[in-house]
Amino acid sequence: MTSPVQSKNKSRSITRHASKSPKRKYSPARVQTSNEFELEESAYLDPLDSSRTLLSNVLFERRDRNTLSSQATDLFNSQVIFEEETERAWLLENMHSTTISIKVNNLLFTVNGNYALKENQPTILFLHGFGAGRNWANWIKLAYPLDQRGRYSTIFIDLPGFGRSSGRTLDQTSWKRYGPEIFIAVLSSFHLQHSVYVIAQCGGAATTVRTINRYPQWFRNRNLVLYNSVIGDFGEAKIGVMKTSIKSFEFFLFFLRISK
Repeated sequence: MTSPVQSKNKSRSITRHASKSPKRKYSPARVQTSNEFELEESAYLDPLDSSRTLLSNVLFERRDRNTLSSQATDLFNSQVIFEEETERAWLLENMHSTTISIKVNNLLFTVNGNYALKENQPTILFLHGFGAGRNWANWIKLAYPLDQRGRYSTIFIDLPGFGRSSGRTLDQTSWKRYGPEIFIAVLSSFHLQHSVYVIAQCGGAATTVRTINRYPQWFRNRNLVLYNSVIGDFGEAKIGVMKTSIKSFEFFLFFLRISK
């Protein structure tokens, strides 16, 4: 099984720069319908199940960039946002940029993300809220302190229709319908073998609740921090079933603050 951790045999300088190669072409703004696009790996239902029960209708392919994206590089070099040099150096050295192609039934999505993963560490997935300017970077200030104090790996993504991910439609109906499938495809793409923690806001939190309802195995024995979330059936077929099924999970509905 492919490990998400990249080799560190070669020493690297602190400052990383955007790739000089041609820029990656992101998917068009609207969701793509594709009959020819072929992806080899399927999302799986349970990270602890060695038999890997797969979802045949949810396929993915993750492609890491050789260097940080120009967006991430400019952000991490900002002395206004990251005042401490040690934090900037850690981000430039440990964060990695990636693009995840996901096909659910006949719809193709492209998800932009950045992550810092280490073996044998619990993982936290961060999801931003809905609204103008919302993207993966909204939670990035938590990456360094969580690594230093809690020893957590972190994953940050642009939800479909936000940032540099595809899926930008007027009502975003398509990706909301398949939000849980996109959610576990992202997690599966990192070949995780453990359940995950989630810190999410607003629409990202609502998507998390829907994912827990459909695929609870990914969240067993984990805490979930949801802020300003729309909690409800949110399009589920059986009204009221979600309210019953999520009672076994412990939610924390507040801001997470890590003091200095």
